[in-house]
Amino acid sequence: MPDNQIVQRDLIRIRLRCRLFWVVLVGGVFLAIVLVPINYSAAKVVGLMWVILSIATWMSPMMSTCPGCHRSFHEGSFPSVWTLTKCASCGLSLDEKIGVGH
Repeated sequence: MPDNQIVQRDLIRIRLRCRLFWVVLVGGVFLAIVLVPINYSAAKVVGLMWVILSIATWMSPMMSTCPGCHRSFHEGSFPSVWTLTKCASCGLSLDEKIGVGH
C-alpha cells in the first residue's frame, strides 16, 4: 500500500475514534436523562457504564500516533481531543486529503 494511502487510512481512523468519543459522551447523557424518570436503578447502571465507555473512547484518540511524523497526534490535556484537528507536532490536519497515486 502506498504511503499516502496509509496516511489517509490512519487519519480516517483517528477521525472515527474522535467521533465515537462524542457519540458515547452525548448518547450516554441522553440515555441517562431518559432512563432516570423511568427506572432509576437502571439509570445508575447505565451511568456507570457510560463513565467507563467515555474514558475508554477518550483514551483511544488521545493515544493515536500521527501518520505523518509518528508522534502523538493529540498532546496535552483533556480538552485537546475536543478541539484539536491538527497534529500537535507536525500540523497534519485530520481533514487533509492525501492524493492517491495510481
